[in-house]
Amino acid sequence: IFDKEDDYSAIKKNLTGLDVKFVLAYCPFSILAERVEERNINGGAEERTLVQALVQFAELYKAKESDDEIIIDQLSREDFEQTCKLAQKDFRKNEEEEFNEETNFYIEKYNKFLEKLKRELGFDNEEIESVKITPRLSYDLIINSNENEPEESAKKIKELISVSVIKQWEETFKDGRVVSFKVYNKVLDSKLIEKLRKIWVDASFAAYIVQELEEELKVDEVKRKSEDQVKKNLREYLNERWPEGKGEKAFPKGKGICEAGAYRIIAFKNDEPIGYVFFVNDIVNEDGVVQNILKPNEKWIEPLMVDPSAHGLGLGKRLTFSILKLLPDTKRIVLVTGKDNLGACSFYRHIGFKPYIQDSYEYDQEESQFFEWINPNID
Repeated sequence: IFDKEDDYSAIKKNLTGLDVKFVLAYCPFSILAERVEERNINGGAEERTLVQALVQFAELYKAKESDDEIIIDQLSREDFEQTCKLAQKDFRKNEEEEFNEETNFYIEKYNKFLEKLKRELGFDNEEIESVKITPRLSYDLIINSNENEPEESAKKIKELISVSVIKQWEETFKDGRVVSFKVYNKVLDSKLIEKLRKIWVDASFAAYIVQELEEELKVDEVKRKSEDQVKKNLREYLNERWPEGKGEKAFPKGKGICEAGAYRIIAFKNDEPIGYVFFVNDIVNEDGVVQNILKPNEKWIEPLMVDPSAHGLGLGKRLTFSILKLLPDTKRIVLVTGKDNLGACSFYRHIGFKPYIQDSYEYDQEESQFFEWINPNID
């Protein structure tokens, strides 16, 4: 809830790069007294006076002045005056005693408050009998709390934020091709998931085929194992709902990633995905437990995949640092890969990552290698 334009502007500035939705829950002026009294009875520490509520109303709303301003309500002078009169008790000289207009009332303070409210809401002209109310700032959604039940309001907000793509941009690569990057914030559709599954299978297969053949395993067996594992991984990492009937225990890793919060960035060429990366807000172990190791401006990569057809373009590097397009104040990026995955280890070193030992996290240091990148532009 932003009561002042400065608050609104500051929040919007600090969230630059994110697709922020501003929702305004509107309460009609005429029923504020009832709402404030109800909240004071049930709200505990949220207790506030009617005067505070009316002042905040005037900071959020004003009388409509131009044709391009929206109308969310109409306020009559009668309702305005009656509601303001109910606020007189907040101007008692002695708060321990009952309100009395003759003996327990700061009438000068009240009149000053009333005149200011009249000016801000358009009732300073005594000939005006009603004003059309409009918000002072712009919002993506305005909900009239007097007309919508909480369940209905929640549904409207959910519909507003359920949009899949929260940010997108294009980049031109050295061969001249233009690649579109899209950041997703919710479950992807099944067709796209299947395409990402194929990229993961092909990328994993390309990375490990030589090693597996050296171990004299059959190619078709290697690919079948890769497909089975990738199918499980993608169901965990992408499907926040988990298949009905199996419960959260079926996909502990995915549950942990969703609990930590993830940004899914996918690269497209001609509307077909050619690579993707997930940035998670904290490290999640194989049991799906969020480790609470990383700071708010640090991100964990899991996974990073580039289709073999897009190798050699520099797409892997751009995906690795794509989080900076969304969250430019990201200070540190960490990841883990197998020490036997020499290609991956070489790649991360080449683009500026350094190996390190991750404390406060149990892992096999003989098999796994952690890498980190520190943003040189942030102290």
